[in-house]
Amino acid sequence: MKACYFLLAAIAMTSGCATIHTETHQTSGGETATLEVERAWPRFLSWGVLMMPARNAHFEVPSGMGAAPVRPATNGIYYVFALVWKDGDLPTSVTVADVTDARAVILVNDPAPQLTNSTWGGRSAILPLNDSHLNWLQSTEDAVRIYRFNVATISGHEFQLDQAVTYSSRYTAFLKRCLIKHPPPPRPQR
Repeated sequence: MKACYFLLAAIAMTSGCATIHTETHQTSGGETATLEVERAWPRFLSWGVLMMPARNAHFEVPSGMGAAPVRPATNGIYYVFALVWKDGDLPTSVTVADVTDARAVILVNDPAPQLTNSTWGGRSAILPLNDSHLNWLQSTEDAVRIYRFNVATISGHEFQLDQAVTYSSRYTAFLKRCLIKHPPPPRPQR
């Protein structure tokens, strides 16, 4: 009988509750972005706040994008982005900028995007840890970053889509552990 109670407690603890609401964030240029957010509870089971994938009638942002450490460790990170196409209005250019701070930073500028299985993928250049754009890594709080996708298509349309990603304090600590080279300990003197 005790095993049954432990099983029920484990299910209750891991199922958590999720609520979806909208949040408004200030972006570069004094603009604002309204984004859907899903908060998962209990908090200790989540790496942070989960932002809902941004989408429109033509494409959507899949999950699993954002900052990643460079391996082997080179004291830098790069960003990985993707878009999944839903129709035949194919892209002629894709630009991704981080618009979180007062000054937007273009991370990817693809003037000739190629799709593989209806998916575009882009990767930024490697940014060294001392890049002023990466100051958010020093925060001990969760950090919300807003990435703006600007897409032009073969039909002449231009679209803008904002995607927010929350990097929990645990993830930024993980990034710092992966990135910061620790010199080997000094050898003892004989």
